Amino acid sequence: MNNDRPASTSEPKRSERMNYPEAASYVHLPVGTLYALVAELRIPHVRLGKRLVRFERAALEAWLEERRVHVAASGDLLKGGAK
Repeated sequence: MNNDRPASTSEPKRSERMNYPEAASYVHLPVGTLYALVAELRIPHVRLGKRLVRFERAALEAWLEERRVHVAASGDLLKGGAK
């Protein structure tokens, strides 16, 4: 008899939640910058108390993806010619 219960899909795993130093390392930003982004509500986070903040890996990944800059292929720049 197996007593292991399947993990809930609606709740992130503990390892998917990060504190400030972990999240700062994950998004390659200084911790101070991360504090500022949280204070300005510019980065997704979960506030668990007055001073307790956690970051979910999937939310940070989506946040980073939203900021991806797509560059034109070098041939696309040459086709238009100088204007």
